Amino acid sequence: TAALTASGRLSRVVQILHLSDNQQVLVNLVDVCGAVAVHAARGLKELHSHALMEALVPLLKHDHPKVCLRAAQTLGKCSPHLLSAASLLDLGALPHLFALLRHTERQVQAAAAEALAQCLVHPSCMTVVAKHFCGAVHVLINLLYSSDPPLQMAVCNILSHLARDAHTLQVLIEEGALVALASMTRTTVDTLRAALAAAIGHCCSTGTEQST
Repeated sequence: TAALTASGRLSRVVQILHLSDNQQVLVNLVDVCGAVAVHAARGLKELHSHALMEALVPLLKHDHPKVCLRAAQTLGKCSPHLLSAASLLDLGALPHLFALLRHTERQVQAAAAEALAQCLVHPSCMTVVAKHFCGAVHVLINLLYSSDPPLQMAVCNILSHLARDAHTLQVLIEEGALVALASMTRTTVDTLRAALAAAIGHCCSTGTEQST
């Protein structure tokens, strides 16, 4: 990845990403961008400056599930960085990510949920995400009943952030989020147990603060 960013080839990768309609080419190029985003801070800045977000967001609507999956995964890797998260919101990616929560493939749903959770790490993004949340609350809660731990964990991470807002927490409680979370407490998957405990903890702590 260092050689890729140092040589300026990354700009060419993103350019091809904009232009190609070949499924396998798109998957491979998105994978390259995701690897750079994870392993090189400089690369991430270059990715942003070369309009990676503009190239990736349309791929969330691609007909092939693997392209949607890779695009959502890469956006999730970039979203912890505030500049990229802000771009993601500005480009209108949220409706597409929420739409992917209804996808028929669990991996795609999990990738979309994780990208949303990473956006919510930034308090400045919370208000924008919350505006789209109400239309997806039933979908999120239903996903907690899935049998896929990575998907359940990603949804728990979303709820952990959303529960910090008292009004949103009230909506979650009314729609049965706590009941759904409680139904998962017998899980033996350690990573899921940690995310589940955090979600329940944030729901309870925010509710207690609000009541006092």
